[in-house]
Amino acid sequence: MKKLLVVLTVLLMMAGCGKKDEFKTTVCEGDYEGVHVVQTLTHDDTKVYTQVMCMTSDVAELFDEEFDVEAALQMMMELYDKEGVTYTYSLDGTILTETIELDYEKADMAVLREAMLVEGDETTSYVGYEETMKNMEAAGLACKLK
Repeated sequence: MKKLLVVLTVLLMMAGCGKKDEFKTTVCEGDYEGVHVVQTLTHDDTKVYTQVMCMTSDVAELFDEEFDVEAALQMMMELYDKEGVTYTYSLDGTILTETIELDYEKADMAVLREAMLVEGDETTSYVGYEETMKNMEAAGLACKLK
């Protein structure tokens, strides 16, 4: 019985390690509408499993003085307060850095569509890697497989 447990434990550990090795990482970077964007995708060439978007901008260049940046950021915190989504920001003077982390395995696609974090209709069950890459390139981001 002990041998069986040891063998099962080893097999589970190997299966877990094997799956992790199958994931690839692609990093896309560039400037889009006055915002410097770095996106990191974890994928298997078909599905995107996680996506981290880091955006840096100078709010003085994007908005007029009357625009309430803090109120907008608080609204974003509420909008992105979803399972599988982590939204953080820092505002250093006029330099805004925002990070959105998406775990597509934990998040509900319908909720992500409602929050405008993904495109597609109610039949969309996952984020496709090829379509995501087309969108990145259309936005002018340069992508590299790491």
